[in-house]
Amino acid sequence: MVPGVLKVRNDRGRIRLYDLIAAAIGVLLSFALVADLAGDKAFYNLRFNLGISDRGPIKEEIVRIVRQFDRMYVALFTSGGEYVNLNTMPAENILKRRIVQDVNLWISQDMILSHDRHAFNIVKVDIIRPDLATVETQENWVLLLRSRKTGKRMKSQKQNFIKVRYIVTNTDDRWKVQDFEVYSSDSIVPPLAEKRIIGE
Repeated sequence: MVPGVLKVRNDRGRIRLYDLIAAAIGVLLSFALVADLAGDKAFYNLRFNLGISDRGPIKEEIVRIVRQFDRMYVALFTSGGEYVNLNTMPAENILKRRIVQDVNLWISQDMILSHDRHAFNIVKVDIIRPDLATVETQENWVLLLRSRKTGKRMKSQKQNFIKVRYIVTNTDDRWKVQDFEVYSSDSIVPPLAEKRIIGE
């Protein structure tokens, strides 16, 4: 074996290592520049897709939003649509409209459907995309039908043990409930529909 040839190969190996390090630094600097120009959201999306983002605080925020939505949902029905500022409800407008229509349906019959919540337990939080998440809960409700004029109880139902999947989206850097799906307590919550995952 010729020593000179071995030396050249080692030098080439070192050159390749230096080139790789320089290229990696260049790529990281490029990502940093793009993130700086595009804003924090682009940088978060990049970190999310690389699997290096800290999702703990995001999950906490999503859970907070779902709990706030739940409280305001109850207040809307219990008050007959009063005492609730819809602008502060963390939900998409199409969902708010649907809830208000349900409330108004009961009001048109001079009734209020009160929700007496006995339990609201978070089971699972899944962040599917940087702008899409789901929250699954186990809930226990008693629905009370009251007269809107007198407040007198007209009818009550037995306890409802249910599972709920809240679909939460991030638009304009704010998480909002887009929709929710209700299942019986003994059913298995199916996988999220593909059209929701791909954003149709």
